[in-house]
Amino acid sequence: MLKKIRNWFNRPFGFDVVFDYISNKKLNYLDVGCGSHAATIAKKFFPQIKYYGLDFDRNFHNDDSDFKLMEEFYQVDLTKIEMLKKVPENFFDFYIMSHVIEHIANGEEVLLELKNKLKVNGYAYIEFPSLHSHKLPQIGEGTLNFHKDPTHVRQYDYKEISKLLKENGFEILSAGVRRGWKRIVFLPIYILRSFIDGKGLRSGHLYDITGFASYVFAKKISE
Repeated sequence: MLKKIRNWFNRPFGFDVVFDYISNKKLNYLDVGCGSHAATIAKKFFPQIKYYGLDFDRNFHNDDSDFKLMEEFYQVDLTKIEMLKKVPENFFDFYIMSHVIEHIANGEEVLLELKNKLKVNGYAYIEFPSLHSHKLPQIGEGTLNFHKDPTHVRQYDYKEISKLLKENGFEILSAGVRRGWKRIVFLPIYILRSFIDGKGLRSGHLYDITGFASYVFAKKISE
Protein backbone atom coordinates (compact mmCIF):
# COMPACT_ATOMS: atom_id res chain seq x y z
CA MET A 1 0.00 0.00 0.00
CA LEU A 2 2.81 2.41 0.90
CA LYS A 3 4.46 1.77 -2.47
CA LYS A 4 1.21 2.52 -4.30
CA ILE A 5 0.82 5.80 -2.41
CA ARG A 6 4.42 6.74 -3.15
CA ASN A 7 4.01 5.94 -6.86
CA TRP A 8 0.78 7.95 -7.01
CA PHE A 9 2.46 10.90 -5.32
CA ASN A 10 5.45 10.80 -7.68
CA ARG A 11 3.51 10.14 -10.87
CA PRO A 12 3.84 13.02 -13.36
CA PHE A 13 0.78 14.99 -14.44
CA GLY A 14 0.71 13.51 -17.94
CA PHE A 15 0.82 9.99 -16.56
CA ASP A 16 -2.09 10.86 -14.26
CA VAL A 17 -4.11 11.92 -17.32
CA VAL A 18 -3.47 8.74 -19.30
CA PHE A 19 -3.18 6.27 -16.41
CA ASP A 20 -6.62 4.67 -16.63
CA TYR A 21 -6.23 4.22 -20.40
CA ILE A 22 -2.82 2.56 -20.59
CA SER A 23 -2.01 1.17 -17.13
CA ASN A 24 -1.50 -2.61 -16.99
CA LYS A 25 -1.84 -2.88 -20.77
CA LYS A 26 0.82 -4.40 -22.99
CA LEU A 27 1.16 -1.76 -25.66
CA ASN A 28 3.69 -0.22 -28.00
CA TYR A 29 4.63 3.12 -26.42
CA LEU A 30 6.44 5.81 -28.41
CA ASP A 31 8.13 8.63 -26.49
CA VAL A 32 8.70 11.58 -28.82
CA GLY A 33 11.49 13.37 -27.00
CA CYS A 34 12.90 10.63 -24.79
CA GLY A 35 15.78 12.48 -23.10
CA SER A 36 16.29 13.02 -19.39
CA HIS A 37 15.94 9.32 -18.52
CA ALA A 38 12.38 9.22 -19.85
CA ALA A 39 12.54 5.46 -20.49
CA THR A 40 13.41 4.72 -16.87
CA ILE A 41 10.63 7.00 -15.63
CA ALA A 42 8.00 5.57 -17.99
CA LYS A 43 8.85 1.95 -17.17
CA LYS A 44 8.61 2.74 -13.46
CA PHE A 45 4.93 3.63 -13.79
CA PHE A 46 4.05 1.41 -16.78
CA PRO A 47 6.35 -1.63 -16.49
CA GLN A 48 4.32 -3.69 -18.96
CA ILE A 49 4.84 -1.40 -21.98
CA LYS A 50 7.16 -1.95 -24.91
CA TYR A 51 9.04 1.35 -24.91
CA TYR A 52 10.31 3.00 -28.10
CA GLY A 53 12.29 6.22 -27.85
CA LEU A 54 12.66 9.05 -30.34
CA ASP A 55 14.93 12.07 -30.00
CA PHE A 56 17.28 14.23 -32.05
CA ASP A 57 20.16 13.51 -29.65
CA ARG A 58 20.82 9.97 -28.50
CA ASN A 59 22.78 11.09 -25.46
CA PHE A 60 20.52 13.84 -24.08
CA HIS A 61 20.64 12.89 -20.38
CA ASN A 62 20.33 9.17 -21.12
CA ASP A 63 22.68 6.33 -20.26
CA ASP A 64 23.01 2.60 -20.90
CA SER A 65 20.38 1.73 -18.31
CA ASP A 66 17.81 3.80 -20.24
CA PHE A 67 18.64 2.24 -23.59
CA LYS A 68 18.38 -1.26 -22.13
CA LEU A 69 14.72 -0.52 -21.43
CA MET A 70 14.02 0.48 -25.05
CA GLU A 71 12.87 -1.87 -27.76
CA GLU A 72 14.34 0.58 -30.25
CA PHE A 73 15.65 4.13 -30.45
CA TYR A 74 14.94 6.41 -33.41
CA GLN A 75 17.31 9.33 -33.89
CA VAL A 76 15.11 11.92 -35.59
CA ASP A 77 15.30 15.67 -36.11
CA LEU A 78 11.61 16.64 -36.20
CA THR A 79 12.36 19.77 -38.22
CA LYS A 80 13.25 17.37 -41.05
CA ILE A 81 9.90 15.67 -41.46
CA GLU A 82 11.24 13.05 -43.85
CA MET A 83 13.27 11.54 -41.01
CA LEU A 84 10.04 10.30 -39.41
CA LYS A 85 9.75 7.82 -42.28
CA LYS A 86 12.08 5.51 -40.37
CA VAL A 87 9.42 5.13 -37.65
CA PRO A 88 6.92 2.33 -38.44
CA GLU A 89 3.35 3.25 -39.35
CA ASN A 90 0.16 1.89 -37.80
CA PHE A 91 2.27 0.30 -35.05
CA PHE A 92 1.97 2.25 -31.81
CA ASP A 93 -0.85 2.13 -29.28
CA PHE A 94 0.20 5.35 -27.57
CA TYR A 95 2.62 8.21 -28.05
CA ILE A 96 3.64 10.96 -25.68
CA MET A 97 5.17 14.25 -26.78
CA SER A 98 5.89 16.29 -23.66
CA HIS A 99 7.56 19.69 -23.96
CA VAL A 100 8.91 19.04 -27.43
CA ILE A 101 6.58 20.79 -29.86
CA GLU A 102 7.56 24.27 -28.62
CA HIS A 103 11.08 23.60 -29.89
CA ILE A 104 9.96 23.26 -33.52
CA ALA A 105 8.13 25.58 -35.90
CA ASN A 106 6.49 22.78 -37.92
CA GLY A 107 4.44 21.29 -35.09
CA GLU A 108 1.25 20.75 -37.08
CA GLU A 109 3.13 18.86 -39.79
CA VAL A 110 4.78 16.65 -37.18
CA LEU A 111 1.47 15.86 -35.47
CA LEU A 112 -0.10 14.82 -38.76
CA GLU A 113 2.86 12.56 -39.49
CA LEU A 114 2.71 11.05 -36.01
CA LYS A 115 -0.95 10.21 -36.61
CA ASN A 116 0.23 7.69 -39.20
CA LYS A 117 2.36 5.96 -36.56
CA LEU A 118 -0.65 5.24 -34.34
CA LYS A 119 -3.06 2.35 -34.70
CA VAL A 120 -6.75 3.18 -34.83
CA ASN A 121 -7.92 3.45 -31.19
CA GLY A 122 -4.41 4.50 -30.19
CA TYR A 123 -3.82 7.49 -27.89
CA ALA A 124 -1.75 10.66 -28.09
CA TYR A 125 -0.69 12.92 -25.22
CA ILE A 126 0.90 16.28 -26.05
CA GLU A 127 2.07 18.83 -23.46
CA PHE A 128 3.65 22.23 -24.08
CA PRO A 129 3.93 25.75 -22.60
CA SER A 130 0.63 27.62 -22.44
CA LEU A 131 -0.01 30.83 -24.34
CA HIS A 132 0.40 32.98 -21.23
CA SER A 133 3.69 31.32 -20.17
CA HIS A 134 5.62 34.21 -21.75
CA LYS A 135 4.12 36.52 -19.09
CA LEU A 136 5.16 34.45 -16.08
CA PRO A 137 8.09 35.47 -13.85
CA GLN A 138 11.12 33.23 -13.93
CA ILE A 139 11.22 31.41 -10.60
CA GLY A 140 13.40 28.48 -9.59
CA GLU A 141 15.81 26.38 -11.57
CA GLY A 142 14.50 25.45 -15.02
CA THR A 143 11.97 27.23 -17.22
CA LEU A 144 8.83 28.99 -15.99
CA ASN A 145 8.89 31.85 -18.49
CA PHE A 146 8.65 30.73 -22.13
CA HIS A 147 11.50 32.99 -23.22
CA LYS A 148 13.87 31.70 -20.55
CA ASP A 149 14.69 28.75 -22.80
CA PRO A 150 16.47 30.01 -25.93
CA THR A 151 15.58 26.81 -27.80
CA HIS A 152 11.85 27.63 -27.62
CA VAL A 153 10.77 28.79 -31.07
CA ARG A 154 6.96 28.83 -31.02
CA GLN A 155 3.99 28.86 -28.67
CA TYR A 156 0.99 26.66 -29.45
CA ASP A 157 -2.60 26.93 -28.29
CA TYR A 158 -4.27 23.77 -27.01
CA LYS A 159 -7.42 24.86 -28.85
CA GLU A 160 -5.68 24.96 -32.23
CA ILE A 161 -3.99 21.61 -31.62
CA SER A 162 -7.29 20.09 -30.52
CA LYS A 163 -8.95 21.44 -33.66
CA LEU A 164 -6.20 20.06 -35.88
CA LEU A 165 -6.43 16.60 -34.36
CA LYS A 166 -10.23 16.56 -34.38
CA GLU A 167 -10.25 17.46 -38.08
CA ASN A 168 -7.85 14.60 -38.78
CA GLY A 169 -9.45 11.57 -37.22
CA PHE A 170 -9.07 12.10 -33.48
CA GLU A 171 -11.49 12.34 -30.59
CA ILE A 172 -10.37 14.82 -27.92
CA LEU A 173 -10.60 13.12 -24.54
CA SER A 174 -9.39 16.09 -22.52
CA ALA A 175 -7.48 19.31 -23.13
CA GLY A 176 -6.73 22.59 -21.44
CA VAL A 177 -4.33 24.42 -19.19
CA ARG A 178 -2.55 22.03 -16.86
CA ARG A 179 -3.95 22.34 -13.32
CA GLY A 180 -3.20 19.06 -11.57
CA TRP A 181 -4.84 19.33 -8.16
CA LYS A 182 -2.34 16.92 -6.58
CA ARG A 183 0.60 19.17 -7.40
CA ILE A 184 -1.24 22.24 -6.15
CA VAL A 185 -2.55 20.83 -2.85
CA PHE A 186 0.72 19.11 -1.96
CA LEU A 187 3.01 21.75 -3.45
CA PRO A 188 4.78 22.52 -0.13
CA ILE A 189 5.63 18.84 0.27
CA TYR A 190 7.06 18.54 -3.26
CA ILE A 191 9.20 21.63 -2.67
CA LEU A 192 10.35 20.51 0.78
CA ARG A 193 11.36 17.11 -0.54
CA SER A 194 13.32 18.75 -3.34
CA PHE A 195 15.26 20.85 -0.84
CA ILE A 196 15.93 17.76 1.28
CA ASP A 197 17.30 16.04 -1.84
CA GLY A 198 19.59 19.03 -2.40
CA LYS A 199 17.86 20.15 -5.60
CA GLY A 200 16.19 23.32 -4.32
CA LEU A 201 13.22 25.01 -5.92
CA ARG A 202 12.53 23.81 -9.46
CA SER A 203 10.32 25.73 -11.85
CA GLY A 204 8.54 22.46 -12.63
CA HIS A 205 7.09 22.50 -9.13
CA LEU A 206 5.09 25.57 -10.15
CA TYR A 207 3.69 24.40 -13.49
CA ASP A 208 0.24 23.57 -12.15
CA ILE A 209 -0.30 26.46 -9.77
CA THR A 210 0.81 29.00 -12.42
CA GLY A 211 -0.76 27.33 -15.45
CA PHE A 212 2.59 27.23 -17.24
CA ALA A 213 1.65 24.30 -19.44
CA SER A 214 -1.24 23.15 -21.63
CA TYR A 215 -2.01 19.67 -22.85
CA VAL A 216 -4.14 17.67 -25.28
CA PHE A 217 -5.09 14.02 -24.80
CA ALA A 218 -6.71 12.42 -27.82
CA LYS A 219 -7.76 9.08 -29.30
CA LYS A 220 -7.33 8.19 -32.96
CA ILE A 221 -10.73 6.97 -34.15
CA SER A 222 -10.15 6.83 -37.92
CA GLU A 223 -7.40 6.82 -40.53
